[in-house]
Amino acid sequence: MFDFGEHGVHPKPSTVYTEAATGAVYLDKTNEVAAYEAIWASVEELALDEDNHGT
Repeated sequence: MFDFGEHGVHPKPSTVYTEAATGAVYLDKTNEVAAYEAIWASVEELALDEDNHGT
């Protein structure tokens, strides 16, 4: 995800870039970005921290 911030006269929306074997897609609609933000938050929540790295 690219987040360009709220700076400037015409701020740009956050953009999701995803690629697969046959091509790539840029998503910048609010609901599309929100879906990927939720997915990323879930991954962060499940990820192990530095103190609990599973070894």
